[in-house]
Amino acid sequence: MSNNQVFLKESDVIQDNTEKLVMRYVPLSKALLWDGNFKKHDIGSMIESIRIHGFRDAPIYDDTAGCIIAGNGRTIALQKMKDAHANLPRGILEKDGEWYLPIQFGVNANSQEEAYAFGIDHNNLTMLGGDIGIEDMKRIWDEEEFAEMAAMLTNAGVHFASIDGDDIDYLISSVDDMSDEGDSESSDNEDYSSWQIIIECDNATDLDNITAVMRSHNLKYKVVKKGNDNDLEEDEE
Repeated sequence: MSNNQVFLKESDVIQDNTEKLVMRYVPLSKALLWDGNFKKHDIGSMIESIRIHGFRDAPIYDDTAGCIIAGNGRTIALQKMKDAHANLPRGILEKDGEWYLPIQFGVNANSQEEAYAFGIDHNNLTMLGGDIGIEDMKRIWDEEEFAEMAAMLTNAGVHFASIDGDDIDYLISSVDDMSDEGDSESSDNEDYSSWQIIIECDNATDLDNITAVMRSHNLKYKVVKKGNDNDLEEDEE
């Protein structure tokens, strides 16, 4: 990269009140991710795609949310490449050892809730077309977080482009079913917390060996040496 490369700030580009999209290069170390992002990512495949094709899909920053609302996975993949001292991918610039990635700015959401809805739609819409439905779509998300977020945003009056009310009802019911199954499995399992292991041994050497093993596994035990009225006994809670 030449020394006269200028990294434009959003304020340097937008000089009127019209909404417009701009893209500028920012330091990778300062790319703010969506902390609440519950999308699953195949980081390995993303790294391979960037290596083969270059970094050609700029993440989207939303000023209302204060973070990258779409493109968290590929930003993480890029950071892992830099940490591994990979070759500089096409589309990424470097200056003084820092990597700079393109980020899209502008047309921010009207509320934080709308920003989150856009982040969900942005991921879902890449899947739609054909026979893909909510059952397939939910697999790219943490299902419980997806259901909770969708319900919360809907209650806040936010609309989605990729899912509707029936989809959200299905997500909520499927999460409830998972919870019921988990409770059922827990009730079927016997509680062993009150059990105590009692082991009989013939001599002090066996006693020492057995107690050492039990302690190493943090198990409750009772070891008894049998053979006379003065049984050698050791308890451990």
